[in-house]
Amino acid sequence: QKDVREHSDNEQGRGSFGLRYRITDRFSIGLNGTYNKSNNHSYFYWMDGEEGIYRADTSTLSNSTPTRFYIDPFITYFDEKGSQHKFNGRYFSIDNKSTTGTENFSDYYYGSYQFQRKFEEANFVLTAGLVASKTDVIAPLYGDTSYVLTNNAAYLQIEKKLFDRLNLSGGVRYEYNKIQGPELVEGVRIPDG
Repeated sequence: QKDVREHSDNEQGRGSFGLRYRITDRFSIGLNGTYNKSNNHSYFYWMDGEEGIYRADTSTLSNSTPTRFYIDPFITYFDEKGSQHKFNGRYFSIDNKSTTGTENFSDYYYGSYQFQRKFEEANFVLTAGLVASKTDVIAPLYGDTSYVLTNNAAYLQIEKKLFDRLNLSGGVRYEYNKIQGPELVEGVRIPDG
C-alpha cells in the first residue's frame, strides 16, 4: 500500500488455516492459526512546513518488519452423562523489529477448560471453568527491560429456568493477576543495582 507521503509505504501478507477432526460423535479436536508479516517504511516528521511538506526529513526515516502469528488448539468432548468438556488454547507471538531500536517482542500463552452439565429434571445448567494466561514481553522500547504478566481465574455459574418464562443466572469468579517487571516509583523506573 503506497502512501502520498514520501518514503512511506506498507506491505503486508497474511495466511490463515482452520482444521477440525471429529474422532467420534462425542469427541472432536481442531487447530486454527494465522500468520501475518509486514514491511513498513515511515518517518517521524516532515522536511519543513512549506515546500518540504509530505516529504521526509531523512534523519527520521525508520523501517519496521513486524511478524505476528497465533495457533489455537481446541478440544470438545461430551461424556456419557451428556456433560460438555471444552479446552481452548492459544499461543500468540509478536516480533516488532525496527531499525530505530524501538522494537518489542512478546509471547502470549492462554488455556481454558470449561465444564457444562444440564440437569433436565431440575431444569438448570451448571457451568464451571478454569482460565490461565501468561505474557512474556521484552521491550527495548520501554527502557530495555522485560515483563511477565499472569492472569489465573476460576468461575462457577448456575442458570435456572422458572415457569418457562423466567431465566435466573448467578455465579462467582475468582481472579489472580500479577505483573513482574522493574519496580516503578511515581512512574519512574528504578535501575538495577
